[in-house]
Amino acid sequence: MSASTRLEVSLEALAHNYLHLRSLIPHSTELMAVVKANAYGTDLLRLSKELDILGANSFCVAYVDEGVALRNAGISKPILVIHAQIDSLEKGVDAGLDFSLYSLDFINHLAKVAHSSNKQTTVHLNLNTGLNRLGIKPNELEEACSTLLASPQLHLGWMMTHLAASEDHTLLGFTRSQLEQFSAGTRIWARLPPFGSRPTKPWNALGKSVSRTKFETDYHSILPVIAVYFLTLNDGCLMLRN
Repeated sequence: MSASTRLEVSLEALAHNYLHLRSLIPHSTELMAVVKANAYGTDLLRLSKELDILGANSFCVAYVDEGVALRNAGISKPILVIHAQIDSLEKGVDAGLDFSLYSLDFINHLAKVAHSSNKQTTVHLNLNTGLNRLGIKPNELEEACSTLLASPQLHLGWMMTHLAASEDHTLLGFTRSQLEQFSAGTRIWARLPPFGSRPTKPWNALGKSVSRTKFETDYHSILPVIAVYFLTLNDGCLMLRN
């Protein structure tokens, strides 16, 4: 006899979590819904459509196939792919997906695909400030920017970083050090003249509960990774000063 498993997802709870997170960030800051891994084991298409209706400004997935599925389901808002694989770049460019630039080698490959497709492709630079999972290292930033300057098919959007422990008040010092590295990187980015068409606030933060963290920097977007699905609140907010 086999046992069956049933997963119930409360759309009311999803709406509550989304609206609560939205209330914690400035009105001018966008909220990107992270729906990778089948929306964290729920339902990629159903949850994304609900978040679209709730007002999510954009979406984030891990791989190109996830982004293509959202496009085919009628999601027209920007979709960021944070870990696109080399062999799927052409499909992603054709679908009009955005790409996170996470290594020098990846930038070179994407530039070639965008050039051969003759399509303008929006890209966002992921600066590794300490999570050490994906991202351009601080000492690689100037080389990455030089490559981007020579790649006219790549439309530069913003720069982002992934906070490793923004939900843990005992690691406040580490989170602050990540933000300090990110701030230093943004100064290099801002000096480059061809980026003049980027958003006026081209900085983004990604983390488990980054929206519960109070930043003095005015970010363009925040990407609350799993909090929109499983919201837990500690006592108060972290006060981070760059």
